[in-house]
Amino acid sequence: MKKNYRKMLWIVIVLLMMSFATLVFVNNKSNTNRYSKAKFIFIEEKTIK
Repeated sequence: MKKNYRKMLWIVIVLLMMSFATLVFVNNKSNTNRYSKAKFIFIEEKTIK
């Protein structure tokens, strides 16, 4: 019984870590896209001026 409980705890921890890593990865991706878009617009404005 105790071993099973420990196994389930490990599975829960791994799942939490995986979902957290996925969230961080998705956040980083969208932030990078936003940053590059802003950078591109900034460069465009500079060249127009």
